[in-house]
Amino acid sequence: MDDIARRVAALEKGFEKMDGKIDRLTELVNSFGLKSAERLGAIEGRLTGMEAKLDSKASSAEVRELAGKVSSIPNVWQTLAIMGGLLAGVAGLAFALTKFAEPSRAVMPAPAVSSSTLPTPTPPSAKP
Repeated sequence: MDDIARRVAALEKGFEKMDGKIDRLTELVNSFGLKSAERLGAIEGRLTGMEAKLDSKASSAEVRELAGKVSSIPNVWQTLAIMGGLLAGVAGLAFALTKFAEPSRAVMPAPAVSSSTLPTPTPPSAKP
């Protein structure tokens, strides 16, 4: 029994040390929670100020002018239609220029080819 009493006393002493450590940890966590709440409050205050500034900027004439410029930019389909129209126009112009710049075929007759000027084929076995 004496051995059991000694062991129980050692356990109680160890728990007293742990209770002190747990109390200190609880205090640290609570103080951190308060500091976090203060920091979050400060961040919210800054964000509110930024929102007010952005709202005032959004209502300015510069932003409205920029919105008008952005809305005048053509979208993808309009851009593709413009490029297709330009391509068709350039192709038509090139076709017209080749018809006007083509030399007349009546001025230069095609050369006559006679059978005497053509080389005669030799069989593969007759080659040296």
